[in-house]
Amino acid sequence: MDKKKLIDSRKYFIFKIRDLVNNSFHTLEEKRMESLLQYMEVCISTYDELRASLDQTKLKRSYEGLLEGLDYQMQMHPFHKLDLYRNDFLHLHQLISLGNESRDKEIHNIHRGIVALKKKLQAENLIDCYILCLTSEDTFKGMDCLMEALVSDLLYMGHSMTHIFDFFKKQQQEFVEHNDTEKIIQNLKELDKKYMPFSIHISFKISSTSQIDQAIELIKRQFQVHTNQEAGIPSKFIIKDSLIASKEYMALDEIKAVDMARKEFQSVIELFNMWQGTQNCIRDDLWYFWQEESYYHRISLNSINNAKMLNYIDTNYKKQMERFLQLRNDIGNENTRTLERVLYTLNSAKSFTVQNRFLNFWSSLEYILHPFPRFTIIEKARVVVPEVFGLFYLKNKMNIFWARLTYCMEKKGYSEKYPNLQTFVTDCQDEKDYSTPTMISYLCAEEKYNEILSELSFHIVLERECRELIMLLTEPAKAYKAIQEYFDSIKHDLNYIYRLRNQLIHSAKDIDESLEYISFRLYRYVNSVLSTILYYEEKNSLYSITDILGSIDATYQNYSAKWSEDTKKKKSSSSDSSKKPVSIDEIYRIVRPKYLFIE
Repeated sequence: MDKKKLIDSRKYFIFKIRDLVNNSFHTLEEKRMESLLQYMEVCISTYDELRASLDQTKLKRSYEGLLEGLDYQMQMHPFHKLDLYRNDFLHLHQLISLGNESRDKEIHNIHRGIVALKKKLQAENLIDCYILCLTSEDTFKGMDCLMEALVSDLLYMGHSMTHIFDFFKKQQQEFVEHNDTEKIIQNLKELDKKYMPFSIHISFKISSTSQIDQAIELIKRQFQVHTNQEAGIPSKFIIKDSLIASKEYMALDEIKAVDMARKEFQSVIELFNMWQGTQNCIRDDLWYFWQEESYYHRISLNSINNAKMLNYIDTNYKKQMERFLQLRNDIGNENTRTLERVLYTLNSAKSFTVQNRFLNFWSSLEYILHPFPRFTIIEKARVVVPEVFGLFYLKNKMNIFWARLTYCMEKKGYSEKYPNLQTFVTDCQDEKDYSTPTMISYLCAEEKYNEILSELSFHIVLERECRELIMLLTEPAKAYKAIQEYFDSIKHDLNYIYRLRNQLIHSAKDIDESLEYISFRLYRYVNSVLSTILYYEEKNSLYSITDILGSIDATYQNYSAKWSEDTKKKKSSSSDSSKKPVSIDEIYRIVRPKYLFIE
């Protein structure tokens, strides 16, 4: 094993995972590795529904899609490299990969295998398994999958995302001080915690004197209610005449306990509003308290609101609304109503509960894909959404690299310390953002990109992103393979999301906290399709949504076929030592393909 590759991949883990849990550069929205335990739960419950259903046609298709998604998850999951699980994953892969008729005969054996494997995973210490994977993983791609799976499992265990972020922020600081990757990996054991009690206190007021008794009676069914004098919280932190609702929660960290209290108290408020036909009669303070012995810690709800990760909605929404308002007088009524409905839903998202946000995002996807000619919404989504992302795959990687690089280069003294990087940024910069052809010319010329790489060693994540872009732009066969894998990951993710949506609506199932972060991905899917439609509507208001969706499909099919054909030709002529160089214009059309019929 290459020691340098091992050290570099560990450093990459330490610095990249903080971006992931903070959704920096939208990395959390690109997380598609789920907790295997959670994925298996969905598969098992779907199979049980399938067996009990009178009409199995739709559920059978849904279950088959889930199995293919589970197979994809297992093949990408870091545990497939462990001796403990390698043969289990392989056997299930072989069964799931069978043809339809053969797989139908094995469907019960597949189900029993998933049930048993889930129990095996539950019996093991998952943190120890991840530590074992981290000590041996020496590729950046493998580390990306490991990070996503680890975060998903930490959420599934019951950690709050805020606590996960704080933990990895601390590890990054410790690495900067001591440069000990082995110690950082072993520190993961700190996340192997037991549930413990947290006493949470909520300050609230009741605005209507005539409804005080009814409100307190309802709150007391869930919480203990005290005056502040009884609770003992310092009076300087409490609004005058407030009451205190208290309850003990079993959680892995205080942030999770506070969030549990917030949700429960909000459900009491909503129940009271429905019962009394009122609004804002019960108001909780934005500051919650958790008690540690005799000391009270204050936590602002704004600081633990996960919807803050969607703050960039404001920027995107403003840009989209400007485009929409310009089009409003030109485009047909059908387009106007659909686009206006989707824009309204996305803008209102932060005020929704997690479940309602998730369901409304899916409804928005249904609205916008409705004209596309397929029989069901999931068939429409499985075609259009991965195609939109596949066509934008390389450009998106360039955008992230550019955003991260320019953010770093704005720091004091960096332009003098890294002159080659500063020259690269200056040459690529244009009025809007950066010149795509200029960046391509740098990353496809060995002499130029070697100068860039020579100064990127200070930032392992940037160096990795740069090397990946160079590979994708100079080796089309690898780029084509990466796009196909990306396409498949989104297709499987949509199957999973659609099943969660159906369980939420039809089965009234309670879904764990990861739904919050799955809804971020769903938002990104809706927003990307919407942005594409608005962009081309602005160029030519005569285009209908159907025209643009049809163009996306045709363009991707043409794009994929061309790459596949070029790859086969390259393989057949690989013995020929002379290679035909690819021009910057040709590479530009790979990065930014021209949309058929509308460009």
